[in-house]
Amino acid sequence: MAARAGLDDPLRVDLERGLRQLESLGFKVETREAAGSLGLGFVWSQDPEGGSQAPRGSTITLTLI
Repeated sequence: MAARAGLDDPLRVDLERGLRQLESLGFKVETREAAGSLGLGFVWSQDPEGGSQAPRGSTITLTLI
């Protein structure tokens, strides 16, 4: 069984900071633009949500505004 890590909640932080936080915990990160994105490069949501646990090495999706 893969080690699990808690997910930080990178909402409303810039993409680079969100990537660093999650990658430092051993996660892979994918990004996508929210519908109606303003191109600001800030994290609007993540899946799975912050505060939950996921296996290290799993993929976290950040949705950007």
